[in-house]
Amino acid sequence: MNDKIKLYPLSLNLPRIRSVVLEWYKGEGRVISNRGGWQSDLFYHIPLELKELFDIVDHNVDVIHSSSVLELEEFWINVNKPNDSNSPHTHHDITPPFTDPGISGVFYINIPEGDAGDILLGHERVQPYENLLILFPSDMIHMVYPNMTEKNRISLSFNYV
Repeated sequence: MNDKIKLYPLSLNLPRIRSVVLEWYKGEGRVISNRGGWQSDLFYHIPLELKELFDIVDHNVDVIHSSSVLELEEFWINVNKPNDSNSPHTHHDITPPFTDPGISGVFYINIPEGDAGDILLGHERVQPYENLLILFPSDMIHMVYPNMTEKNRISLSFNYV
């Protein structure tokens, strides 16, 4: 495994997290890298139900990126329905003025049994599972394979800059 990719199995209260996330699963959403599926608008304020998760993320981002302080910029929800995927992309803005890449990540909230779609981070393929947190450099090209199950895969993604 690439040493820039960090995997953290967590044991958070997923029903509580799902309840707040499903409240946001409304409207048309937005299309960025998602092919099918639904992606929420960006969120900038952490609700109480996600505080424990982001406390863990904050700590691990600080450990990984000890040379400077990174702050949560934004987060969003992804719902990949059957056959939905995400095309190759990065989370790093290369529009001048150039900035150092931050840390991006994904936390898996609902992963159906079967082939729910692995994430490819650079050249590393990772099979997601519920309560898995993945951190990686924002400039790393990544994609998500199609969800081949009959149920929705739900994740939360974020950027620290």
